[in-house]
Amino acid sequence: MNKIKLSLVSLVFFLLFLIGCATMPPKLTTPIEKSRSFETSFEIAWDSIIQALTASGEFINVAQKESGLISFQKIIPTNEIDKYALAPSGMIWDSVVANVSVIVIKKEENNVRVTVNTKILGT
Repeated sequence: MNKIKLSLVSLVFFLLFLIGCATMPPKLTTPIEKSRSFETSFEIAWDSIIQALTASGEFINVAQKESGLISFQKIIPTNEIDKYALAPSGMIWDSVVANVSVIVIKKEENNVRVTVNTKILGT
C-alpha cells in the first residue's frame, strides 16, 4: 500500500513538473504521458492523492469523489519557472500559477487510471 501511495504521489508531482504550457511550446521527440494505471482500488487511490496534496500544502479547490475530479492551483515562485515549463530565456515573470486537474477513473475492481492535466499561466 505504501508503494501505491508513493507511486501516486510521484505521478502527481512528476506530471505537475513536466506538463504545462508556456509562451513557447516545447519540441518533444516523444509525448509526455499524462495518464497511468494503478492496480489498486478507487478508494485507496483517491485517499492517497488527497492525502499527498494536503500534506504538501496544496489547497484543493474541487474534490468531487463521484466524478473522480480533483482540482487545485499551485503558485510557482517566479525564479523556479524553469523547473515547471519551458519558457523563453530572459523573461521576467510577475506571477506564475499552475492550474492542475487530476481525474481518477475506476476501470475494474482493483484497477484505476489517474490522469493529470496542468496548465501553467504566467504574466
